[in-house]
Amino acid sequence: MPIPQQQLIEVLADGCFHSGEELGALWSVSRAAISKAIAKLAVLGLDVHAVRGKGYCLSEKLCLLKPATILHELPASVCQRIGRLDVLPVIASTNSHLLERLGSTWQLSNATYQVCLSEMQTAGRGRRGRQWLSPYGHNIYLSLLKEFPAGIKATEGFSLAISVALVRTLAAFGIAAQVKWPNDVLVASRKVAGILIEMRGDPLGACQVVIGIGVNVHLTRLQLDSITQPAISLVELGFNSLERNSLVAALLANVVQGTEEFLQEGFASCKQEWEAVDSMRCREVSVSSEREVLSGIASGVDERGALLLQIGSELRRLNSGELSVRVTSSAVSGQS
Repeated sequence: MPIPQQQLIEVLADGCFHSGEELGALWSVSRAAISKAIAKLAVLGLDVHAVRGKGYCLSEKLCLLKPATILHELPASVCQRIGRLDVLPVIASTNSHLLERLGSTWQLSNATYQVCLSEMQTAGRGRRGRQWLSPYGHNIYLSLLKEFPAGIKATEGFSLAISVALVRTLAAFGIAAQVKWPNDVLVASRKVAGILIEMRGDPLGACQVVIGIGVNVHLTRLQLDSITQPAISLVELGFNSLERNSLVAALLANVVQGTEEFLQEGFASCKQEWEAVDSMRCREVSVSSEREVLSGIASGVDERGALLLQIGSELRRLNSGELSVRVTSSAVSGQS
């Protein structure tokens, strides 16, 4: 019989040695079959040590995501809003997984969220189509599907509200973060998490919103250096990667709370909080689009979450869309 790869990983996740004989007995297969199955784990980026006379062990202990553990740690008020929570071993993208299910057998109501997590993404995406590095079992790849009854127009500023939920979550674990407009979450000026909001539906009627969140929990220095912008992972900041389920539960609680507040009050529900963690305010920035490059002083955001850019005597309002923002200086004196 074929060896279930996920079950094999779950056995090895404790970081202890397991002999080929022990593993073979679990699935009634030969030690040679176990050896072949172990070799396939390299495709996932898992480093397995093989030692004669001792067996196989992962180079480090893994904390696999468990739906029951996550739901148990959620406040009851949030748990009752989760209509479905899936943890999948390997998929292309958690956002794509939820978007593909729109209009299928999934039933979505105003009160519930559909949640998808994955241990690994093969086609994780960031803003502007950038790839999101997604190795197996080390980070958080999370998407939530929620219906917005008032239409796409009512989502202005929503991605900023989700970035505030991320900052709240990290603060609960003793990590002080800031936000780079519109929604990159930074620690020590390096990106630790990102958000990708995707929508389907009517501009004026009900629409479906997928909230995609990626958090760097544990990346090697080689992996971090391969990212096209300065990046950091939570383990570098003292976070224990074996607490991933707790981090997911806290993140879900804050995202659901932040979304409900946003549905009631719009961006006003968190504008002041967002401004308190704005990493760009009063700094010279360069804002690029397909049509032009603008340079000016970042002057916060308006009531809809648009970036306020001071260019000489003119104050421009810029919506996120396909814009790319680069900070070009430290704080500028005389600005408020």
